[in-house]
Amino acid sequence: MSEGTKVSPRGAYPHVKVVGDFIFVSGTSSRRSDNTIAGVELVDEMNTKKLDIEVQTREVLKNIDKNLKTVGASLKDVVDVTTFLVNMNDFA
Repeated sequence: MSEGTKVSPRGAYPHVKVVGDFIFVSGTSSRRSDNTIAGVELVDEMNTKKLDIEVQTREVLKNIDKNLKTVGASLKDVVDVTTFLVNMNDFA
């Protein structure tokens, strides 16, 4: 479990890892500690989902910042980001 966000990683990796002078962040999503996903709205009885990329992005950045703070860093220390989009229509 990540002490920063109180969210358990979904894979066999930590959310934040310090190696020498470097800090690596991985596996961060908009998932909250109660396992709900920010920016996801169920719109009908068939559980069709409406996704809000802006809300999800804000939540991801908050989760990254919380995890960085557990090792004495913050978003101001970030110099490189790799992100993956499921839907290119969300690219702005």
